[in-house]
Amino acid sequence: MSRFSVDQFCAGFATGDAISNEALIIQDFLRKQGYQSEIYSENFAEKDATRVRHFSHYRPSSDSILIYHYSFFTRMLDRLPGISAQKLMIFHNITPGKYVRPYNRRLADALDHARETLRDLRSYFSRIITVSNYNAGELRKMGYENIAVKPVFFPQPERIKQPARLPYIQPGKTNIVFVGRIFPNKMHQDLIKSFYFLKKIHPDARLICVGSFHPGVRAYTAEIRNLITELNLNRDVVFTGMVPDQEVMACYDAAHLFFSMSDHEGFCVPLAECMHLEIPVVARAAAAVPETLGSGGILINGRDYPAIAETLSFVLESEEIQENVRLGQKEQIKKLDPALGIGVVKRELQAMGLQLS
Repeated sequence: MSRFSVDQFCAGFATGDAISNEALIIQDFLRKQGYQSEIYSENFAEKDATRVRHFSHYRPSSDSILIYHYSFFTRMLDRLPGISAQKLMIFHNITPGKYVRPYNRRLADALDHARETLRDLRSYFSRIITVSNYNAGELRKMGYENIAVKPVFFPQPERIKQPARLPYIQPGKTNIVFVGRIFPNKMHQDLIKSFYFLKKIHPDARLICVGSFHPGVRAYTAEIRNLITELNLNRDVVFTGMVPDQEVMACYDAAHLFFSMSDHEGFCVPLAECMHLEIPVVARAAAAVPETLGSGGILINGRDYPAIAETLSFVLESEEIQENVRLGQKEQIKKLDPALGIGVVKRELQAMGLQLS
């Protein structure tokens, strides 16, 4: 048995979260290769305690390797200089503080601090991986070099034969779905304003927003709810909150269209999930979204909400457009094959001394 242990650190861990899912997939790969591998985190719920350990218990040896998933500032960074293990960073990007500052200055400062701290960490990491070329470009601006790029690992979704029956999914409605946490960079206000004009074309349309509420931006949530009331959309816009995977899949199953106006994404896993499920996608061409979506959907720009609504309507009504999107999705999803990503991780770990088959 090799003397190496290959462990991972995530700022937060939650079952179903994109970074947590990726850490679990990498852990499974490493264990199948015969290596000891644990996941450590600073923040996690009690229900996940069997899958993850608190970072204070991390005790590496000099021949260990630590895979550090960078997405936020944590106290673990204070320990990095004293950790003798080799270190590999997987950079998932950080939401810029400018999106959060109107709602929570302290959280905005923490996000900006996490981004600025990156500039001082180059010497600590032997290898660097990012989950998009967009992310790699941000690191290069900070002086990083020799950056490997791979897609995010995620459990590939499958249609459920008998989806869960949910009270907010009503028969005979046209369901527009968005999946993502309620956070300012997701730009729910642009989703809702576009949806308001879509309702004038498709009165039966409903907007279903799937994702958790972030306690640090309650003012943003309130702003969104006030906008919904102002536009008289209370019966037509649904926020599910955090829901189990089966309920997410039921929403996907009911979706006629996936619609995203997010302004900042380091990858955006729901786009890839929709391509696997052949759900038509319309998304704002921002940050890493064009790279992830490729030919697998319709990209839009700007804030001309009536025009955006017309685009949504064209996609909903045209079988030809939908078929062209599905054909593009089949090609794009090949570029996001987990086997390609595992190959990147494998090469980087081999360069650090691991023997992997």
